[in-house]
Amino acid sequence: MDRLQSLFDEQVKKMASLDEVIYRLISQKLAEHHVRLSPKQINKLKDELRKLSDADEFTFDVDFSSSQLAKLESLKDVSNGRIIVGFSDDDVEQAVAKFERGIQSIIPKITDDFSRILLKEWRASANSVVVGNRNDLLRFTQTVEKHWGKALDSLDALVDLCSDLGSQFNEHNEPEARAANDPVFSVLTYLHVRACQVGREIVVLLRHGFADGAMARWRTLHEITVTAIFIAQAETDAAERYIAHVSITDYKEALQYQQHAASLGFRKLSTKQIQKLKAEKDRLCAIYGSNFAEDYGWAAKALSRPTPNFADIEKQVKLEHMRPVYKLANQNVHAGAKGAVYRLGMPTADSSVLVAGSSIFGLQEPGRNTAISISQITTHFLSHEPNLDRLSVVNALREMMNSTVGAFDKSGSRL
Repeated sequence: MDRLQSLFDEQVKKMASLDEVIYRLISQKLAEHHVRLSPKQINKLKDELRKLSDADEFTFDVDFSSSQLAKLESLKDVSNGRIIVGFSDDDVEQAVAKFERGIQSIIPKITDDFSRILLKEWRASANSVVVGNRNDLLRFTQTVEKHWGKALDSLDALVDLCSDLGSQFNEHNEPEARAANDPVFSVLTYLHVRACQVGREIVVLLRHGFADGAMARWRTLHEITVTAIFIAQAETDAAERYIAHVSITDYKEALQYQQHAASLGFRKLSTKQIQKLKAEKDRLCAIYGSNFAEDYGWAAKALSRPTPNFADIEKQVKLEHMRPVYKLANQNVHAGAKGAVYRLGMPTADSSVLVAGSSIFGLQEPGRNTAISISQITTHFLSHEPNLDRLSVVNALREMMNSTVGAFDKSGSRL
């Protein structure tokens, strides 16, 4: 890194030296009289110039030929026969300005040429780099397995179990729910499916030592879980509003898209399309109230708040005690200073180590959180149509969750 810049700076320094500047000025003055120095004369002149101090006047001998002397006759000093080459401060300033313009003009070509060289080198080494990374990853995952294997296997099995339970529940109850036009069942199904997918993503991240990435995905899982519990406990109207709120999001996104489509190189939506989206937004606001257009407007009625937020929903379902953990997870999503200097993957909280890849540290928090959240949403999904079998399943699921949390706590305490 910086090798091109170093070479470039070195050359510029040489070219901007006193002897180089004076050489260019002398060459320019001689050229005005149609005199071009031979390579031998140039070398001799440069040798003379390297010996210069900051004197205002100096003499040098480059053995002009008779033809060159003839062209320089007007510069000859009649008193001693020497050729006088003079230049003013303006000449120096112009020479420096010309030099700077020249430097600026060649920078694009230099960087383009060097970019092509770098690209060729990178492509040539890409295969060996990828193979090396795969081998490193294999060795690292073995290390993760050694420290966290039991906990990760337990979480993997728990997420898979929750997915299977949800699938079985949906298969058994979906026909009846569809016939009854049960929006709560539909919303819970969608949210539970998404939660299981996120849970599997977290397991993959944890197995590869990405604690901070896993924590960021748990943040999403927590939001899905809180929303699902809220809708499961609220009136049917909340589920209907939640589904309808997609149109509000569509309209807001369309306006944002229109604003930046040209810059992104995309085609704008037609006026008719925007009008159609707006008409649907206005229709819904006429039904549910103007505050339905807020980000969490779908929850406004159930919470009796005109402009609710996620924290209000979290509090309503009695999960506000997770707010500190949720805020910590936010650091792995946003670009705040805390998220830049504090990483779960650090060996210690005050470590000076910068984590740019995998780490065996920090897996405890996202692992145990995931076990809790995936169990919570599955429990509330199954409880939408409770019976003795499902109550037994929920109790067994709670025990499996507890053992998974315990496995992560045990593994974390050994590091």
